[in-house]
Amino acid sequence: MDNENGKKIIFHIHNLSRGGAERVVVNLSERFSRDGYRVKIVTEETAQVEYAVPDGVKRIDAGVDSGDGNGDGNGTPGVLSRLLMIRRRRERLRKVLKEEKPDLVIAFGKSANYRAVPAAKGICPVLVSVRNDPKVDYAGRVNALFCRRFLYHADGCVFQTKEAREFFSPKLQKKSRIILNPINEKYLHVDAPVVRKKVIVNVGRIAAQKNQALLLRAFAALKEKFPEYELHLYGSDSGDGTKETLDRIIREEHLEKNVIFCGNSDRLEQEIPDCALFVLSSDYEGLPNALMEAMAMRMPVIATDCPCGGAAMVIKDGVNGSLVPVGDCAAMTAAMEKVLSEPEYAEKIGAEAGKIREIANGDRIYGQWKDYVRELIGE
Repeated sequence: MDNENGKKIIFHIHNLSRGGAERVVVNLSERFSRDGYRVKIVTEETAQVEYAVPDGVKRIDAGVDSGDGNGDGNGTPGVLSRLLMIRRRRERLRKVLKEEKPDLVIAFGKSANYRAVPAAKGICPVLVSVRNDPKVDYAGRVNALFCRRFLYHADGCVFQTKEAREFFSPKLQKKSRIILNPINEKYLHVDAPVVRKKVIVNVGRIAAQKNQALLLRAFAALKEKFPEYELHLYGSDSGDGTKETLDRIIREEHLEKNVIFCGNSDRLEQEIPDCALFVLSSDYEGLPNALMEAMAMRMPVIATDCPCGGAAMVIKDGVNGSLVPVGDCAAMTAAMEKVLSEPEYAEKIGAEAGKIREIANGDRIYGQWKDYVRELIGE
């Protein structure tokens, strides 16, 4: 514990649902708390399935009931109601910050970033964090206005990739850092298997963004040559209709006996490291934790070279994994076939993938965050 003054840090995020940004918040809050900082997490709502708050870290609810205000008559908040809700959430957060008097607020995600900057004005510095493809999250005139009014007035920003940083104005780029996500400790000590199961794995929400439909089509093309292989899909149903689309593709391609929906799991480090292959099929991502975790477990990996460049940040094509164009079913099928038909190649890229442990372990990534935090609060 080298923070003798007990500086106070508040993380602000919408909720602690089982997503990538939420996982980073939980990991970082635990590390800062262990290092002697007084850490609290301020959220807007409670999700159905969430990460546990670490010991020594307190959670504060600053949410506003989404049903407050005037709706549009169909049970959906109208424009005025949404604007009032945004204002009330910002005011609630500001009230919390006035009471807590933190030395720094670290915001994760677009809405949290937009709230935190004005809410903390005159109270403490704000470090914002861009977690997804900004061409999706920050596009359009309204976001351009919000960036000028709020985001660009943050005291610092953490990006996950160079491509994400280049989307924003030089004003924000100059006071930013690029920091990878920390890999959970439990994935760093998994031994490479002697024999791999005939299973291909995908980990992520069942959602349009993740494009598991592409993966199913590519997997179906392998069926004739590799009929004994299974595809295991880990992750919860987002409810956006993707699960129904996947069910239809499974019926059309006669994959009922080959595709298994496994749901969420807290035991991936035990369940998947001896599988033949990990595949990320997303149309866009920030920096995919699941991909990095698979690499840390020395699994052969294939990923779409999706914006905003997260997969390309950690994969060198043909060296420690394979990158395929977004939406290219034939290229994905070819990459999968190469791994399954060339065991020596699969073993080589898996061993190289494991070297990500050296650059994205918790100690190294926490050290980069801590150095930036200390700079912003003047330690």
